[in-house]
Amino acid sequence: MLDLKNCSYKEAQLVKAEHLKSGDRVAVVSLASTPFKEKFDRGIKFLKDYGLDVVIDEHIFDEYGYLAGSDKTRADILNEYFGDKSIKAIFSTCGGYGSGRILPYLDFDIICKNRKIFVGYSDITSLHLALNKKCGLITFYGQMVAVDLGKDENSHTLMRYLMDKAFTPVFKFDAMRPLNKGIARGKLFGGCLTLVDALIGTEFEVESKDSIFFFEEVEEHFHDIDRMLLHLKLSKKLEEFNGFLAGDMVDITQKDKKRATLTLDEIYREYLIETNKPVISNFPSGHGEVFVPLPLGVSVELNADENYVKIIEGSVS
Repeated sequence: MLDLKNCSYKEAQLVKAEHLKSGDRVAVVSLASTPFKEKFDRGIKFLKDYGLDVVIDEHIFDEYGYLAGSDKTRADILNEYFGDKSIKAIFSTCGGYGSGRILPYLDFDIICKNRKIFVGYSDITSLHLALNKKCGLITFYGQMVAVDLGKDENSHTLMRYLMDKAFTPVFKFDAMRPLNKGIARGKLFGGCLTLVDALIGTEFEVESKDSIFFFEEVEEHFHDIDRMLLHLKLSKKLEEFNGFLAGDMVDITQKDKKRATLTLDEIYREYLIETNKPVISNFPSGHGEVFVPLPLGVSVELNADENYVKIIEGSVS
């Protein structure tokens, strides 16, 4: 019998959570920083408008410095809702900082045996990587309740993933730019580059073999992007990915205005294009004004010849 407590992507087949339907119970939780209240009600209303029974965790507005509670408390919350048979999905309120701090306290025996829809982005990347790797669970890099859920039509795209077993969209946007031609297929993994980089060398590091690497970032310097991609190169990750999907890179700046800098394209050329794998940049997903949500762990086709990305399997069962 498979030991789910210690299973990884290599040991366990990726699994899909059961699709959502009207009347299902979903939990809203804070797993990193404390959310701001201004947009919280909009996100809750959006979920309720889909007929969902929304359970708002009592600790969502807790404060412990820059965290929404102690590491153990936040981990216990996630363990509890994964173990609760009545809960079908877990939605994050916001990112910020701190999701990686709860990893040592997560009960993967409970989590892996209770597959559920899990949604969030930004700092929540740490949890996506852990759930993808340890449990083989497909998760959703999507809008968060106290940030942008219900903001625009892209929130409805997220719900299509969660409620429609046959939803396999093709994404083609004018802003997308193919930097290296070719066609690649593989399981989509990744998230916010800082968090991906931070977990390299740990048991939660991003799965790279036969995978498409998606990454995005916000408020970093050009040399920070360079450093993180260098780390992925030195750890042999870049050579293992089948292709690269670069998402929104928002407010990436030059730290020292008196010095010359490399552009993102030049940095990509140094690290991504040299792999001779297909590369598409400027995909509108992440911290930008337009946020196209993505399922992590599903099979995708990255076509840099015709400049599109296709989700080639449904994301839920």
